[in-house]
Amino acid sequence: MRKIGSIFLTLFLLINSFVLAQEKSLDLQPKITGDARTWYDVDLTKNQGNFLIRNARIMFTGNASEAVSYKFLFDLAALTKTTTKSAVDTATGQKFLTDAATDLSIVNDAYISVKPIAKLGLTLGQFKVPFSTENLISTNSLPFSNRPLLSSKVAPDIYDIGFMASYTLPLPIEVNIDAAAFNGAGQNKSETDKTDNYAFRAVIKPFEGFNISGNYSGGVLSGKKVKIYDIGAGYKSGNLTLAGEYGNRSTDLTSSDVNVNAYFGYAIYDMPVDCGFLKFISPAIRYEYCEPNSTVNNDEVKRLTAGLTFSFAKITFAHFRVNYENFFYKDEYKGTDKNSDRLVCEFQVRF
Repeated sequence: MRKIGSIFLTLFLLINSFVLAQEKSLDLQPKITGDARTWYDVDLTKNQGNFLIRNARIMFTGNASEAVSYKFLFDLAALTKTTTKSAVDTATGQKFLTDAATDLSIVNDAYISVKPIAKLGLTLGQFKVPFSTENLISTNSLPFSNRPLLSSKVAPDIYDIGFMASYTLPLPIEVNIDAAAFNGAGQNKSETDKTDNYAFRAVIKPFEGFNISGNYSGGVLSGKKVKIYDIGAGYKSGNLTLAGEYGNRSTDLTSSDVNVNAYFGYAIYDMPVDCGFLKFISPAIRYEYCEPNSTVNNDEVKRLTAGLTFSFAKITFAHFRVNYENFFYKDEYKGTDKNSDRLVCEFQVRF
């Protein structure tokens, strides 16, 4: 009996010491990071310039235990988005302020993740909807100043509130699956139509540097049934990056379906330089096409973006970027939402 008791005591001490060692090795201190992006945006059609604070973000990440982690991301630049309304006194002709409102929706990410087993992750809160590789790229890692037209015209809102399960399949090649259910109301908004939306995403990486993604999202948006498809591919070899996506958004109306189609492709080359504080020069070019409404003729828009980024540290940590955006419309298009050609000068820093 004494021998058996000694064995159990030894096992207990070993397990206890192992648990204590795990707790000591786990860093429970939150990590604080952030970034800021400032712009000088020139409307080349109106020949007008505007200084902008595009992003001023601070992020808290950390672990609560071996299996539980969290992330909170706030963008303080949202506090600068104040809208005003005014009227004119008919007697004096003087303009006066009638209303002012500030957008206080500064919360981007706010979620808790649980990893019950090695290849499975569960996320609950507000996070990026698993749809479109370009949407999932962090703002401070974007290859261009603006996201592609596909992000605003086809894809669902980048952020939403819901639940997501992520799983890496045990296969010879890397295959990642994401499945999410979310409100569909968008960032910092509660459910309005009492229907859940959903999204599925699969990414296959058959060999080093190459990936293929398939994305699907469906549900009810603004009271209409919506189905969205997206396929994409990316390749990185050395300093060269190539990527492209195609997306289709179908909205079910009473009389017919309205389709939005968009695609883009881009190339970037990071050239290392040895010039004091300058570390990289990255020329980039992107071509886009968007058909915003399949029931309207000649409303297609094309955009060509040419950019040059000067990186002063590790790429995306500190840079100065110049982007020229050239829009092409058909002469017959008489729409009122034409975009102007633009020149964007951007400075970014991360910490």
